[in-house]
Amino acid sequence: MGIYLASIVVFLKSGEKYLRNIALFAIFTVIFIEALLFTHQTLPKAAYIENYGKDFFARLTYDSSGRIVFFSGNMLPLTATTYGISLIEGYDQLKILDYVNLVPTMYENRPEIWRRIIENNSLLSMTNTKYLVVDNVVDNIEEIRWCIARNEEGRNFLAPPVLCGKTNAVSEPVYRKLLSFPSATLYENLNVLPRAYPVSKIRAIDSIQEVRETLLSFRLNPWFEVALSKGDVREIGTENFSSGDVKIEEYRPDIVTLSARFKGTGFVVLADQFYPGWKAYIDGKESKIYKTNGVMRGVIIPAGEHIVIFKYVPLYIYACMLYSGLLLALILIALFKLRSEPHDAQG
Repeated sequence: MGIYLASIVVFLKSGEKYLRNIALFAIFTVIFIEALLFTHQTLPKAAYIENYGKDFFARLTYDSSGRIVFFSGNMLPLTATTYGISLIEGYDQLKILDYVNLVPTMYENRPEIWRRIIENNSLLSMTNTKYLVVDNVVDNIEEIRWCIARNEEGRNFLAPPVLCGKTNAVSEPVYRKLLSFPSATLYENLNVLPRAYPVSKIRAIDSIQEVRETLLSFRLNPWFEVALSKGDVREIGTENFSSGDVKIEEYRPDIVTLSARFKGTGFVVLADQFYPGWKAYIDGKESKIYKTNGVMRGVIIPAGEHIVIFKYVPLYIYACMLYSGLLLALILIALFKLRSEPHDAQG
């Protein structure tokens, strides 16, 4: 828009022929570049979207406490959003690179990748994935079992194989079959973490790829520890935090309200995407949001009872809107003056 404005003003105001030619060339160059970048996509008709998968999606239980992921290439998962279903793909509509590197778009992958991620479970539980729609080429999901241990607060966590013989660790199923369909099966993830939860330990891991590999190799246990950058860990000055409780009081696309209670200083993870424009307030005072597990939001909570509010304030978008408005106003003013100048000369 800025190039258009400058080129139009130069073209209309300049008395030099070569400057007018340069301005005209700039205008057509920008138009040509935009034409090259233009893409066309045929959108399906509204009736098709309304009826696509209606029998299937209508039978899925809407549950605001967890997301759904599709391990099937035979469906259009985002169509489920019209039924109020929260998708793991739903917080990746713009293909943000960090998130794709950690959690690849499942329905675009191969069955062997599906199997590995389903059997591991860490990525799914960490991202609040409570339900799985799995293509029937991947079978025996309900037979996957883990050695589950429980800490002092009664929370489940993945136990290394060496602990399976201990009295506090038992082998339990990871998934439960809910519904069967001709091409896919719906399962419930029994180990899923809530959308907001406390952790007792942070670890210094800078690379998104390293976060993913430590999760898939069971070297990062998301049930009680998370990954932060080395710089953030140095800034915080400690890796251990107090136990506590967290509850979501309000959840909207632009604002999330939590109530938190900790014995000492705690760390809370919100399993929503870390993105510029989000701000956190603890009892009305702004607090830093840490990029957690490479893609999520995390905040440090002081001891005691507190209200934590995550609010989306897209200052960059507001600034761009203001800039565009000013440029448009300047274009209109320039064109108005240029149009009125011949009349003044005639008078």
